[in-house]
Amino acid sequence: MADEPNKSGSWWSTLPGILTATAAVITAATGLVAIVSQTGVFGEKSKTFVSQRVSDVRDAVSAPTPSKADVPPAASQAPGAVKGDAATGIATTPLHAVPFTGAVVTLLNGSVVKLRDDVRDMCQPTPILKTLSGQSIDMQRMRRFELSDWSTNDRHGSAHIVLNNGETMDVKVEGCAIIGTNDLGDYRGPFETIRSVEFIR
Repeated sequence: MADEPNKSGSWWSTLPGILTATAAVITAATGLVAIVSQTGVFGEKSKTFVSQRVSDVRDAVSAPTPSKADVPPAASQAPGAVKGDAATGIATTPLHAVPFTGAVVTLLNGSVVKLRDDVRDMCQPTPILKTLSGQSIDMQRMRRFELSDWSTNDRHGSAHIVLNNGETMDVKVEGCAIIGTNDLGDYRGPFETIRSVEFIR
């Protein structure tokens, strides 16, 4: 019996005992940190930040929305409004000339003529529309224009122009005829016969 090893050694000296004790200490420390953090000792600044963010969101959600009477109508919605300044020709957003590859001419009788990129007013040396106020508007700066109320005697009428930047202009223009070419040959269409011209890009 004297040769048998001593089995009454400390419980702490065994590997399972060490692991169990370590797990107990970690569990206790975690619980202590959780309790202390609940009291606000840790993370006081972050709690304040979160409460401020919640307050900001609450204020934004509860802010009164403006009524329709408080909001001025957009330029495009105002009665008789012209986007951009038709008198000075100054656009409110950047306007660039973009070369077109052709044009689609729609006539008052419903027929359609497709032309190449040599479209212009026969009375002008370059592709422009000339207003009665003397402003020349480059066709490369337009998406389309529509003609109405054309007077054959005075060779002028109304034009609704959509510019490349999306703005619109309603102006009085003067002109002779839209000319250009296509696969069939030369084309000449007097302004009084034209409903609209749309430029292809």
